[in-house]
Amino acid sequence: MPSLSQPFRLAVLPKIASLHNFSQKKTYIKVADSFTPDSNSVLLGISGSSISKYVITPTPRLIFNVPIPSTHLVSACNMGTYSETSTVSSDPQATADETTDTAPTSTNTVEETKHYEIWCYALSANNKTHTLNCLIREVDNNNTSITENNPQFNAKFKEQIINIEVDTKHKVIVILFETGLVQFYDLQLKLLNSINTPYRDIKIVKTFEENGLEYMLLISDLKDQKVALQLYEVSTEEKKVKELTSSIIENFNLQDSLLCYQFGRIYRLFKDEIEVYSIPSLQLNSKVKIPFLSEIEDKNCLISLKPIATNRVLLTVKNKIYLLDLLHKSILSEREVSHMKTFQILKTAMNRDGSESKLTLALGISTKNGQNPTSALEIINIDVGSNSLKDSLGKSFLRRNNQIQGQLKNLFPEPKYELPSINFPEILGKLKNANSAEKFDETFFNLLNIKEEMFTENSRFLNDQRFLASVLDLIFTKIDYNKSCPRSLMFLLTHPLFPKEKAIGLLTKVKSNSRLFKQAIVTCPNLPLQELLQELFTIKNSELVVDISMRILQDYTKDAIKEEIKKLDQVSVENFMNFIIKMNNREAAVSDFTMFTPQIFKLLSLILDSIGLFGLEESILIQLSSIIEKEVKIAERNVELWNIMDAKMLSVKKSSSTAASKLAENSQTPYIVEYIDI
Repeated sequence: MPSLSQPFRLAVLPKIASLHNFSQKKTYIKVADSFTPDSNSVLLGISGSSISKYVITPTPRLIFNVPIPSTHLVSACNMGTYSETSTVSSDPQATADETTDTAPTSTNTVEETKHYEIWCYALSANNKTHTLNCLIREVDNNNTSITENNPQFNAKFKEQIINIEVDTKHKVIVILFETGLVQFYDLQLKLLNSINTPYRDIKIVKTFEENGLEYMLLISDLKDQKVALQLYEVSTEEKKVKELTSSIIENFNLQDSLLCYQFGRIYRLFKDEIEVYSIPSLQLNSKVKIPFLSEIEDKNCLISLKPIATNRVLLTVKNKIYLLDLLHKSILSEREVSHMKTFQILKTAMNRDGSESKLTLALGISTKNGQNPTSALEIINIDVGSNSLKDSLGKSFLRRNNQIQGQLKNLFPEPKYELPSINFPEILGKLKNANSAEKFDETFFNLLNIKEEMFTENSRFLNDQRFLASVLDLIFTKIDYNKSCPRSLMFLLTHPLFPKEKAIGLLTKVKSNSRLFKQAIVTCPNLPLQELLQELFTIKNSELVVDISMRILQDYTKDAIKEEIKKLDQVSVENFMNFIIKMNNREAAVSDFTMFTPQIFKLLSLILDSIGLFGLEESILIQLSSIIEKEVKIAERNVELWNIMDAKMLSVKKSSSTAASKLAENSQTPYIVEYIDI
């Protein structure tokens, strides 16, 4: 079930007078993109303090730290990882020989792999001096601070850097300036390429990967409540960006909005509504009104919004945390952190659909109450749920006093039923006086007000099993049922309350009447398995063989069937095997029953498990072997055809892809109805 854990502390933020309160300026802290659901560490750029990496579990602690001046703000921060393999000597003496003038001796060599992290962060001082810094750190090194073994590079700029991406595969760093300039650097911060984008004053930057390609989404604030949206394809291999789309949206108040990106959608919180837009067109898909936001008296309270999984977001209001399902419009989980004044989400480790784990993390800033509030970084464990309707039942946004939510009424008017009063003893007395099958049927149907010759919903009032047993006794003793086939007996054979004791020996009684016999096999409940098996092994009618087989498989388990077959004194499966052989040979007499082949073979398997192959005659064994070989060949041919079709469909899909469809637009997840335990 969806849930939010109690936040636990990662680190206490420093008190820096020049930076005011971190809760008011959460942009002073930058979180690297390496923060994922599977990660156990997080890289943070804390303005005025340091660039620090923390391990999360089992105990949060600092593992590496790069101090920065207290007057510097961290405007961007990110990291990447890569490995290098080198050949080293496994003989200590060989290492000593290399440091002297003596000739080296023959040694053994081994391959050694070292793992490195590339830390890139941008600093700004007084909004005048802007620097880009690159640090390469060996992961296995136990040092918690910079040493001479950590290569460092830096570069100065006149404009502020607002985003950094590190591609360790091609050893390229991509930086974006607030003016829209995109530059590519190598790991030593040597300029590789520089590209200008048309719009300045970029407020929102989001980089993401779809179908193996990297994209960059930019949203710039224009005048008169207009925004410019640009989508670029970023190629670090070719060191260039390609504009895919650019559009201007009017009547879009960016300053009073909270925006976040998630899997091809942009969520915008404006006033008390969350608007869902699809990219690249920024077309409005839906609006979700959040009623409890309109009830807040303090309109200047701190609010944060971050995506957490498909159709689900985290919303914080003051010190309350909400896990919202925007598709089903529900509060999946909520938690109030009472010992804190405010709590704001910095970054979430987003969980995609198809992920086996529903657990993920979120990083936030908490601020305590008091005149000198202290801020701290907190981690929340989150179960995002299954994204189905089941998670949202009873958790709607709507309040009980909302006029939209009224008392539920039945979709159809309730029919007015009058429970009939049936005098079973009186009816039974009149049935005893009936001297013929016709008179018996007339009395039975008229007095019980039965309209159909089979059990229906209107006959549900006939529910006295003792009465049914007495009627059956009269039919079997007074009426020649095998000759006349009374309609009342046909009706009783379809009744779900057919007495169990009357079902014993029933097939033997009605076997002379083919219509009654088939009706009993198909509809009569509580038929003994022993009698069904005896009829199966002796009867020669193909249609009845299929009916009995289906009835056995539907009413009894595999173990019960095998045990009952073992109890039979003599088992002659010749008739049953002949039927299977005819069906396999597609003979005209049994051609209509080929649709039941899987069920028939299932029953055959149970029979062979019970009696063993040595219980069959040699001629039947030979024919059975040929049947199995034929079925195996058919299965092999079907598998080959399926592989051909699968390969063909895959090639068609690849050939039909175009450049315009590079960015996959995720459609809204449909409602999912699952079984619910109540």
